Amino acid sequence: ATRWYWTDAERTTAIVDTPDGISVGGTVLSSPVEIRAIGDPDTLATGLSFPGGVLESVREAGAEGTVVERDVVDIAAIE
Repeated sequence: ATRWYWTDAERTTAIVDTPDGISVGGTVLSSPVEIRAIGDPDTLATGLSFPGGVLESVREAGAEGTVVERDVVDIAAIE
């Protein structure tokens, strides 16, 4: 399985491509999956688009992946 990690100041979260779907922190998500991130747009786009990265893996699996820059991003807290 392909495995990526998201790290912030408080924790590291595993994002894993499993046979059942994408698992984030041990929870399998159902399609479609939307990833919202706050940060420098160029850095985020580069991080997702490099060869062997997230977008390439998504496309190789037959899915669609794009990066869209927004002026405002709302992210709800998950408890």
